[in-house]
Amino acid sequence: MSTTDDVKQDLAAAYPELSRSDLERVVTLLAQAPATDSGTSVATALKPVLPQAAERLDTLSATEVTEYLRILQGAVTTTLQSWTDGTRPDIERIHSFIDAVME
Repeated sequence: MSTTDDVKQDLAAAYPELSRSDLERVVTLLAQAPATDSGTSVATALKPVLPQAAERLDTLSATEVTEYLRILQGAVTTTLQSWTDGTRPDIERIHSFIDAVME
């Protein structure tokens, strides 16, 4: 499975339970993560909000962690931008965005 597929799978698992404030917290955590982080501190910070993502980060190589976090940050940021008038975008829309960006 590709890193893109990993992000999509992890978001799909958590998304139904996430609030807008949860997603805002994820963006903040990712923005504060050191560029040289191996994923351990990010995984710890994400665990309460995105437990699947936290578990996945512990299994990835440094290169894969960087790619995973880049994709995740883009997906969550776009989700927040698309979350208008109190209506959350559906997960298929988020997956379509990820696919379009990664092509």
